[in-house]
Amino acid sequence: MLAVADGTPRDPLTRRRNPLRDTRRTLRGLVWHRPGLAFACLFTVLVAGFILLATGAGYTWDNALYLTVLDAAGAAFTSPGLGGPEKIAQFMLTFDGMVFAPFATAVVVGARLTGSIRQRRPSASGHVIVVGLGRVGMRVVGQLHDLGIGVVGIDRDPEAAGVAFARRLGVHVVVGEIHREETLRAANLRSSIALVSVTSSDEVNLEAALHARALRADLRIVLRLYDDDLAERVQKMIGNTVSRSVSYLAAPGFAAAMLEHQVLRTIPVGRHVLFIADVRVEAGTELAGTPVGEAERPGETHVLAVRRTGTEPFDWSLDRGYLLAPQDRLLVLATRDGLGETLARNRTPAAPLTV
Repeated sequence: MLAVADGTPRDPLTRRRNPLRDTRRTLRGLVWHRPGLAFACLFTVLVAGFILLATGAGYTWDNALYLTVLDAAGAAFTSPGLGGPEKIAQFMLTFDGMVFAPFATAVVVGARLTGSIRQRRPSASGHVIVVGLGRVGMRVVGQLHDLGIGVVGIDRDPEAAGVAFARRLGVHVVVGEIHREETLRAANLRSSIALVSVTSSDEVNLEAALHARALRADLRIVLRLYDDDLAERVQKMIGNTVSRSVSYLAAPGFAAAMLEHQVLRTIPVGRHVLFIADVRVEAGTELAGTPVGEAERPGETHVLAVRRTGTEPFDWSLDRGYLLAPQDRLLVLATRDGLGETLARNRTPAAPLTV
C-alpha cells in the first residue's frame, strides 16, 4: 500500500513505459499464437528462398529480392536449364506465395473486423482477477496495470463502465456470471495470485469468494462488503481473505475534511483507520506546558515529531520530557478517539458566564 499511497494521481494510459519490455510484449502478442506462428513459418520460407537465390544461384542482393517478390506473386519463369539452387528457390517461393498472400489478406481483414489479430488471452500466470468492472473495479484495474501487474477482468455486463477501459489497456475481459465455474476457469484462476471482487452486491462478492475458494484453497481474496458484521465473519471463516468496505474507508476522508487541514493522511489498518495530524499547541490549553510523553496515550496517540517555536525543521528524535510551548507543532499518529482527545486538550477553556 505504501508504494502507491503517495497522493500522486496516475493515469495508467500515460504511465512511464519500458520500451524494451513493451517491444518484447508486442512481438510476443503478435507472434505467439496460431495465426502468428503460421505467418512466421511462411515468412521464414520467403527468407530462405531469398538467401538461396542470393548465395546458391549467384544473384546480387537486389536481384535476389526482385526475383523473390515476383516468384512469391506467381510470376516465376520456368526453364529446364536453370540451376538446381534456383529451381529449388522458385519451387519454394511459388508455393509459399500461393498460401502467403491469401493468409496475409485474411489476417488483415480479420483484424479490421475484430480490432485485433486474435482475442487476447489472460496472463499465463501471476495475474490478479478483478470481479466487477464498475467504477471501483475500473480504478482497481487501472492501478494494478499501472504497477505492471497482469489483470483479468470479469463482469456479466458487456457494457459496464470499466469494460471498455480495461480493453483499452489491453486487459483480457471475461463476460459471464461469477457463479459459473467456467467463468473463473476462463479467467485462468489456477495460475492467478489473487481475486478481488468489488461488485456493488455483498451477495455476489461473497459468492465469488466461495466459488474461488472451492477451486483454489490457497488463493488470496479481497472482498468489497458493505455490512461490517458480515465482513468480520467472512474474514474469520474464509482463510486468506481480506474484506473492505468502500464507505467505511471513505469515512476518514470526510472526517479529515471536517477537521480542515489538521489531518495530513489517513491510513487504513484492517477495518480501522489511523490519522496523521498536524496539531499546533494553543496558549492557555492543557497541552501547553505538558511533557511530550504525557501528550501520548498508549494504543491511541503517539507523537511522531515536534517543531519547536521559532525553528523550521521537525525534530524526529524527541525528548519525551520536553515541555510543549504555545505555537509548537506536533505530528501525531492517532486513532479517531485519540485524535479527538488530543484536540480537546488543545482547546482554550471557555470563559465562565457572568451575570
